[in-house]
Amino acid sequence: MRDKERGVIWEECIVLAPSAARFVFLSATIPNAAEFAGWIAATHGRPCHIVSTPHRPTPLEHWALPAGADGLYLLKSADGAFHTTNFDAAMLALRKPAGAAAAAKAGSRDSPNLRRLLAQLQRRQLTPAIIFAFSRRECEGAAMHARSLEPLGEEQQAAVRQVFEAAVDTLSEADQRVTQIEAMLPLLLRGVAVHHSGL
Repeated sequence: MRDKERGVIWEECIVLAPSAARFVFLSATIPNAAEFAGWIAATHGRPCHIVSTPHRPTPLEHWALPAGADGLYLLKSADGAFHTTNFDAAMLALRKPAGAAAAAKAGSRDSPNLRRLLAQLQRRQLTPAIIFAFSRRECEGAAMHARSLEPLGEEQQAAVRQVFEAAVDTLSEADQRVTQIEAMLPLLLRGVAVHHSGL
């Protein structure tokens, strides 16, 4: 909603929605929830309730894998504690010649760091995890690296396949044959999904 371009589109969609439409909004970042709910209520002439909690069901931890370094460094634990010693060690690893050379390749589809990161996350049982990439190409490249991950269990794969097929069935035949759609299932069966503006 705060995006200058997309926010206006969302506002128009909400304003022009039929009066019988029901809304559910989910946000972890909206700073003015009461103001937003008041606007929704005024726009559609019915109450809009806010349900919020400071509880985070999935603990949020911040880890770093410096380019060229051997390990993961816990920078901020779930209790909010910042680990200065780990931060300093990560920064030191980046300053080494190997770190500088690896940093130059960071973000590419062929980044060896991404393969190492995925392997370490699995080995340390730090999944599920979210990996941010700053372009669609990097996002898809990161997902392609995940093809080396172990597949989900049979029961999970069956559930993923059922949801995927139900979703794809709602698409036109032409859309079902889009490369990104066809490439998605093998990744989903490994517990990997991508989200970017092209999907």
